[in-house]
Amino acid sequence: MKDKLSRLLSLGEIESSERLQTVFWAIWSLLIYDMTALSVGPARNGETPTCWEHIPNCSSLIPTLTLPNSYLYTTMIAALLSFLFGAAYFARRKIWIHAHLLLLIVFLWKFTWNMLIFDYGTSNFDYFLFIPALIFFFSSRKLEQMRFLWAALYLFAALVKTDESWIAGTYFSSTITGLPLFSDALIPFITNLTILFELICSVGLIAKNQRWAKFSLWAWTAFHLYSSIMVGFFYPVRCLAFLWIIFGSNKKNHKERAQERTPHHLSLCGTLVMLYLSVANLLPRSISPYPKETFEAMNYGFHMFDANHQCLFRFKTFDSQGELIKDIEIGSSHPMFRCYPQWVLQKTKRLNCPDHSTTDIQRVEWQMLHSKNGGPFFETVNTKNACEIEFLPFRRNKWIRTEADGAPLIGYPEKNAFYSQGMGPSPIIHPSPQIELSPFQNWIVKHLYFFQTFYWLLWSGLYFHLLYLGFRSRIDYTLIRRFLKIESDKV
Repeated sequence: MKDKLSRLLSLGEIESSERLQTVFWAIWSLLIYDMTALSVGPARNGETPTCWEHIPNCSSLIPTLTLPNSYLYTTMIAALLSFLFGAAYFARRKIWIHAHLLLLIVFLWKFTWNMLIFDYGTSNFDYFLFIPALIFFFSSRKLEQMRFLWAALYLFAALVKTDESWIAGTYFSSTITGLPLFSDALIPFITNLTILFELICSVGLIAKNQRWAKFSLWAWTAFHLYSSIMVGFFYPVRCLAFLWIIFGSNKKNHKERAQERTPHHLSLCGTLVMLYLSVANLLPRSISPYPKETFEAMNYGFHMFDANHQCLFRFKTFDSQGELIKDIEIGSSHPMFRCYPQWVLQKTKRLNCPDHSTTDIQRVEWQMLHSKNGGPFFETVNTKNACEIEFLPFRRNKWIRTEADGAPLIGYPEKNAFYSQGMGPSPIIHPSPQIELSPFQNWIVKHLYFFQTFYWLLWSGLYFHLLYLGFRSRIDYTLIRRFLKIESDKV
């Protein structure tokens, strides 16, 4: 049974490859790093986590799992710690089948918790652990698949930047501090250079030209080190770890050299991952022409530094007699707080609506004002009763309006700032514009369509080039064939 399972999961590749063994330790270390935060409980900063759109009532699970009602969650955490310890113990002894399975249990728990049930807003960063881990655990030809899909991750991450936020550089020019280490006048030049770098150097990592591949490796390294100024360790650490393990070493054993000489083709696992990445990142644009304002399906794909958001939420709650109970205003001026209406709607229903809470509140009026990249505040949501509306994750929600839908212009923001914690202070709304673009930025905005068309054509060309590399030979169904062979052996 062990031999059959070892063949099914391609564990022989791990046994013969020091690089893959290092991948094991990278996954183990990052799971320890991530599980430390989750070990204190499913809530973050005292807040019940938001649910993914496909399971909007997940918060009802928490009272049955956690203290003071139950030891179930803490028992699971203790078991996961035991599995991590066991995985490390067996890995040190080179018993890879046991190490592999124990680490797989921890990975599947975190994947289920973070990607299928609760949405902590970290899915963008988790992909840079989950994707290589999925390949490590389930795919054949593991190194080749990791290299290919890592390039795909970077290419899809670059897609986020192909709009005004980065083309005109308004994401950073609308902040008080601007772009770290560069003057405001250089912002649009640096942001466009970044777009070109991400597009070209993503595929450059798997280029046959070794000089170009090495340049791409060092360019991505410099990018991640620089990005830590704004995002801290969480994202750069996982990227740099896998980037250098997968691409960085020149020491290759005989099997790795032979693997690189054979034609590229995606494994079944790699094919499914590539399909998911394609759908998750292209779907929002098929639902709405303005996905960064309506947010349908946005959580499933990449949205890192998608736009500089400021928002203001106004709530009025009423009892069954129509009497006003509370009049609340909450806002965020933090550029990275994305003002998701689905998150706000979930929390509003959970705390106030009759079907979800025990309060006397019968109706909640909700108004949402949203500004993007220093542009005007538009009233994107205005509903007389938030308890009666639903957020549809994969369809256009007509109750979320944009400027094109006739959303009223309410006012203008002032420059905002990055904050180490929280959402920052509520934005201040002015009757006239407070943020001026440079002449070059105004010229870019005037010709934005041509820039977007150029970047989209370049991205599409690189995307199809990547697909060609993945499918030019055939799809490798090794995992299925091995499973069928195991079943036939039983017969």
